[in-house]
Amino acid sequence: MTKMTEFKLSELDEEELMLGDEPEDPKLLAGIFTKMKPNQLYKVQFRSTSSTKMMETYIKRLQENGLKIGKGDAEFGYRMPLPENDAFNRYLVIFRRR
Repeated sequence: MTKMTEFKLSELDEEELMLGDEPEDPKLLAGIFTKMKPNQLYKVQFRSTSSTKMMETYIKRLQENGLKIGKGDAEFGYRMPLPENDAFNRYLVIFRRR
């Protein structure tokens, strides 16, 4: 299995996100994610008490903004790993397959 590396936002991308309508704005990130190379990942932070429903809604919003993300043959995939017992945050891990 190929090792995944973390995708780093450029300074311009970070600035654009800071000026966006909301933190980690799916509309902006859908465009930024197209710069990812295969086997790169990006973590979107949620509170550990957040349900997976919030993450699923986030995925749906990425799809609505043109990102081909999903299971199976989609260009981008995602995982929702369980947080550690004492963790305050939970992450939605988005990665590029090809």
